[in-house]
Amino acid sequence: MGSVDEYMEHFQDYGDADDIRGIEECGCLSGTGPASGNTDAGTTLDMGVYEPLTGGDTEWGMKESRGWSGSAVKNLGIAVNGFTDTATYNTSRKAYVSGKTTRAFRPGPIQEGIWAVELGLGWLPSATDDPDGIHWEVEVQTTTDSSWSNTPYVPDNYAPYVANPSAGWYDGDFHTHGEQEPGNAPMDQTFAKGFGAGPTGNALDFMTLVDHNNMVARGEIGRYDQNYAGKLIMQGTEVTTYNGHWNSQNAGQLADFRAGPIVRFDDADADNQVEAGELPQVRASLDPSGQFAASSASGGWGAPRRSTSGIGIVGSTGPPAAMGTPRSRGLNGSSGAAGGHVIGPTAPK
Repeated sequence: MGSVDEYMEHFQDYGDADDIRGIEECGCLSGTGPASGNTDAGTTLDMGVYEPLTGGDTEWGMKESRGWSGSAVKNLGIAVNGFTDTATYNTSRKAYVSGKTTRAFRPGPIQEGIWAVELGLGWLPSATDDPDGIHWEVEVQTTTDSSWSNTPYVPDNYAPYVANPSAGWYDGDFHTHGEQEPGNAPMDQTFAKGFGAGPTGNALDFMTLVDHNNMVARGEIGRYDQNYAGKLIMQGTEVTTYNGHWNSQNAGQLADFRAGPIVRFDDADADNQVEAGELPQVRASLDPSGQFAASSASGGWGAPRRSTSGIGIVGSTGPPAAMGTPRSRGLNGSSGAAGGHVIGPTAPK
């Protein structure tokens, strides 16, 4: 893999955290194309944002995650306000809209303290193909404009429920996606397609929403789950590492998908350039299978990556159970380049 040339701007001091209504972040590859002599095209860098450390944590982790968009979104906002309406989303599903939170990121207050931006090194060209390394810029701005907080977000959280108390066999899909993975269909379309009668629908009994590496949809499921009588919507996450992925069903805590090593950008000379000694490793690689226990501890269970029609929802032993108490376990592996993560602190006051 080629070297990484990072540039990260720290948050500026715009006053007390109570005055900060939103964060705009823009990340892009720079200097690409034949005229520049660089060969960064095709590079895959993913991006996530973390709020200040909590509960005695010394490094940013899943408890602090405010969202992860992978490489799908590079210009994003996190606001006190919620998301755009469905019609606006459908006009350009990955677009940044001022004053609104970008899907895949969690709306809400902008807490005082040090925030972090993380880059996932999904795929980099080899040193032979790109000897001068990739060129990446991240710019972060905060705003005190009231248009970022004039319609504060009110979640309608997922809550477990029994859709059908009768034991039996049910058809469902353990692997569906919605708009909190920007670019995908809105959730109402996903559910209409899954639960709707044929021939346009699939007449499913249950669906699990498993967006990649974020739990943002869990604050939205409550707006939909009572719209489909006798149908079950479950929360989940597709835990996606750079060497494989698995579906975490029903877990209350996001499993750590960062299987590769994590290095932190410590800009010792404050020149916004990565130099020797400024990328210390703060966490070694981890075994993804170790996250099964973390998922289970928060009520989760695994499921095969690929959905299967006609699955019997059964207990650990015994006859089919009432819909609402499923159990299963599985792991999917897929090809992909091994990758690490670069995390950089930023600091609104």
